[in-house]
Amino acid sequence: YSGPAASVAGALGFTGANDTVVVEVGGTSTNVAAIREHRPSLSYVRVASHATALRSVDVRVVGVAGGSMLRVRRRRVYGVGPRSAHIAGLPYAAYAPAGTFTAGGPAARAVEFAPVSGDPADYLAIEAANGTRYALTNTCAAVALGIPEPGDYAATDPAEAVAAFAVAGAHLRLDGQEVARRMLEASGTAVCDLVAAVAADRNMPLATISIMAVGGGAGGLGRHV
Repeated sequence: YSGPAASVAGALGFTGANDTVVVEVGGTSTNVAAIREHRPSLSYVRVASHATALRSVDVRVVGVAGGSMLRVRRRRVYGVGPRSAHIAGLPYAAYAPAGTFTAGGPAARAVEFAPVSGDPADYLAIEAANGTRYALTNTCAAVALGIPEPGDYAATDPAEAVAAFAVAGAHLRLDGQEVARRMLEASGTAVCDLVAAVAADRNMPLATISIMAVGGGAGGLGRHV
């Protein structure tokens, strides 16, 4: 719990956050916690199904984040995650070297695969002409759609992300930008549902709260949320 607690402590210490839901967007999961009347909500820590006598910041977790990968079935967008590029050991398509997907020559191709033994083989990656596989992540989708702003950790030239999603779109018979949009919509809805639940549990009306996104994926999935 130290990482999520540190995010809430940082929000309090550096911004004086009040009536705020903190959304920490990591690589594999997103942590959501509430600050009400300048105090973080606390709860007893649970380890699996076991309650403990230790109180910590009340953090809820959802299995989508900046590095969560696209899944497809029957050539349709099926979902996002819970596996991430970090677990699969793949680089993000958005940060591929210039010309990886945009240069002429042999075309990249979409590949459906299982990130870890025992996983379903419905995760979609883009294989460059040199054989290197790149993950299509929520951050890649955000970059392709122009969501990160200058100065965001996630910000980069969108050309490679746009080209990678175009390859995915050809595989799915969709416009590449539509694939990116559907990916972010699925992930964003999951995070928004958790934000709403946390706010409701703390009697914080959604119309009155602020949402603060922190973490590496804050400029992508966080801004979308």
